[in-house]
Amino acid sequence: MQDGQLTCLEPLAGRAIAAPGLWSPNLRYCAGPRDRSGDHKKARRNLVVAGFVCSVASMLPIILLHNLTWVAVFLSLAFFFSEFTIGPMWAIPMDIAPRFSNSASGLMNTGSALAAIVSPLVFGYVIDKTGDCTLPYLGSIGLLLIGAMLAFWMKPDEELPVQH
Repeated sequence: MQDGQLTCLEPLAGRAIAAPGLWSPNLRYCAGPRDRSGDHKKARRNLVVAGFVCSVASMLPIILLHNLTWVAVFLSLAFFFSEFTIGPMWAIPMDIAPRFSNSASGLMNTGSALAAIVSPLVFGYVIDKTGDCTLPYLGSIGLLLIGAMLAFWMKPDEELPVQH
C-alpha cells in the first residue's frame, strides 16, 4: 500500500472503530450528563481525561515504530480515543451558558475549524525546518496531556452570570 492510501484510510478507520460505540449503551451512559455519583463535573471530566490519556498512549508507539501500517493503526486508535471528548466538550456550553449556548457552540466550531487549517501547516513547517518527523507528534502529545490536566479545572456545574 502506498503512503497516500494509508493517509486516506486513517480517518475512515478511526470512524469505523468508533461507530459501534455510538450504539453501545455503556458509552452513551458514560457520555450522559451525570455518572452514577450524580457529580456533573466528574461525569464530563472523566470522559475527557480518559479520551486524552488513551489518545496519548496510542500516539506514543508512532514515535518508536517505523512500519507505516502500524503507524496508521495507532493513529486511528488515537483518533478514536480523541473522539471521546467531543460529547462533553459540546455539552459544556449548554451547561455553563444555556441562554447563549448557540454563540458558544459557534465559537467552538470556529476554533476547531481554525485548528484543522493551521495544524497541517504547523506539522509541515516543523518537519521542514527540523527534518524530524517525530517533533510534531511530540507536540500533539504535549497538547493532549495539557488538555487532560486542564480538564480538572472545567466547571460545567457553574453557570456563567447573566448580565442584563
